[in-house]
Amino acid sequence: MKYESKEVYSGKGDRVDKYLSEEIFEDISRSKIQNLLKKGLILVNGEIVKKNQNINSGDKLTWNFETDEEINILPVDLGIECIYEDDYIYIINKPRGIVVHPAESVKDPTVISDLIFRNVPLAPVSSQRPGVVHRIDRYTSGIVIFVKTIDAYERFVDMFKEKKLVKKYCALCYNNFKNEEGIINMPIARSLRDRKKMCVKAEGKEAITIYKEIERFDGFSLVDVNIRTGRTHQIRVHLAHVGHPVVGDDVYGPDKNGFGLVGQFLHAYYIAFKHPFTGEKMEFIQKMPEDLTNVLKELGYEKNFI
Repeated sequence: MKYESKEVYSGKGDRVDKYLSEEIFEDISRSKIQNLLKKGLILVNGEIVKKNQNINSGDKLTWNFETDEEINILPVDLGIECIYEDDYIYIINKPRGIVVHPAESVKDPTVISDLIFRNVPLAPVSSQRPGVVHRIDRYTSGIVIFVKTIDAYERFVDMFKEKKLVKKYCALCYNNFKNEEGIINMPIARSLRDRKKMCVKAEGKEAITIYKEIERFDGFSLVDVNIRTGRTHQIRVHLAHVGHPVVGDDVYGPDKNGFGLVGQFLHAYYIAFKHPFTGEKMEFIQKMPEDLTNVLKELGYEKNFI
């Protein structure tokens, strides 16, 4: 698979190999990234650097290399709903069970396959992530934004970094909260034991999750979650760490749940931002999918969450 893109670092002085393995190339081992740096296939400000060199905010990282496994993105009609489109952005309501973009570990068609089927022009961010500025997990449903041009990509990346978008989720968690609302401000980093998992760690990246309990059930809580940062698995890691793992999350929570639910009960129902080209205030809301509403009905919840 070909990797060709660029990234402007905005952190606080990470080792370049650590940053790349934890934040950029999740499917590539750290030792392989170190070898790519040594060969000059990943550059910092246009220069070859050592694997243990620290990078500074504003440094420009570029890469152009291929891995052994080639991924050919074929068009596939997955029937994914478009909720908004203009000359710059394409916004969808992602179903549960579908991955946003290809990776070496992903064998099934992704959202990108569906967008290619629909001839949606996507910014050439990279060969495996065209148009991608953010993502949600395979079993998280809801709103995802894609961009059509590099200019749009750069503006949205800045908006995400400057926290100019509001993103809200609803989640069903185990146990009732002691405080009905609160802020979980705990840094998150990749687990040393399992690179596919994240964990709360003092030396991790800033991660802020704001929650509000909407409804209490016997042993469960329905919560509204507003994330101020976008770390991998952030909501799932934070809620599990404070004793409220998301129902259905067999990575950070119990192996099984009593509802027959496959994957975590997590839905990205709301996003709002100021359009970076028109200045218009944009606001989108999507209802929960049927399998999640059925779980709530089992618990006796008959209201409309939205």
